[in-house]
Amino acid sequence: DHRQAECNDATSALADLVRRLSRAGLDIEVREALSPKKAPGHTRNSPEADEPAAGDDSGADAFAVDPGRLLLFVGCPRGRLLQEWSRSRLHDWLGGMLPLRRVPRGVGLPTADPFEVDPEMHDDPSRLLETNAGTAEGISPSERQRLVHKLIVGPASEGCAAVNVEGDPWVESVFPLHDRSFNRTWIKHWSSKWLIDRHDLRRIREHFGEEIAMYFAFLQSYFLWLAIPAAFGTIWWLLGWSFSWQFGILLVLWSVLFTETWARRESDIATYWGVHGVQKVSSLRRPNFRPDRHIVDPATGEPVPFFSNGKRWLRRLLGVPVVLVLALLMALFVS
Repeated sequence: DHRQAECNDATSALADLVRRLSRAGLDIEVREALSPKKAPGHTRNSPEADEPAAGDDSGADAFAVDPGRLLLFVGCPRGRLLQEWSRSRLHDWLGGMLPLRRVPRGVGLPTADPFEVDPEMHDDPSRLLETNAGTAEGISPSERQRLVHKLIVGPASEGCAAVNVEGDPWVESVFPLHDRSFNRTWIKHWSSKWLIDRHDLRRIREHFGEEIAMYFAFLQSYFLWLAIPAAFGTIWWLLGWSFSWQFGILLVLWSVLFTETWARRESDIATYWGVHGVQKVSSLRRPNFRPDRHIVDPATGEPVPFFSNGKRWLRRLLGVPVVLVLALLMALFVS
């Protein structure tokens, strides 16, 4: 009876999940999940447990159906993707972000960079929806992933499926599929060079998004700046000055210069990419967010969730006693 009830709950959860995804305008295909076969005599926690059985040379014979899991392949139709893209561009404009006109490959303005600032879009938001009207070729893979992920996990009030990975016991994870051809080309290209240039960053941005591209830009900047303390540290070590206050002052100055230099470079990159101030635009509401009530937005007339600032500050102030107690314990421990 318990197993039958669990099967009924799983069936109901799957039907509800498919219904929500379909209501969001997405295409769904359900497949059986596969897991590697376990060789005889191997335990579940053994290192060889996830390896194919000995003698299995074919890829198909190395896997077996996992009865406890299902895979849901989600796709977004072209029209729904363009609709969400237009809504995202309008949302960026309302948030005060600098809009960009994306030029599709082989179409439109002759420019060396696929991103070009259009000043006229600042005053006329309708121009945001004119670019790429009826075509999806100009939308980068990273933007497609972001839009589809928004449709999957976004709130139902915005036309999304509201799939809560953290709160739904039947959903294990939501992730995009890898482009193996791109991965092979990318790794081969990067393994033959020491430093990446702006074209490499642009490819990372188009495929993985701005956050990943900014991470690589920071790593390279940090790596180059580390040459300064490394050189001075080697000189100090050769001179036998293991503990030197001069070197400490040099490190403090280096830290300040690097922090300020990177902040300026980060701002330049973000402005060039058109994502400066993007952290101020909340594009996705937390699934576990519970508002006090809903109020009507005076600009759009739509109901929006509202949470009292007093409650928010009260929750922040509750952490002050804990910080003070920990600081007192640290002071007693040090003294």
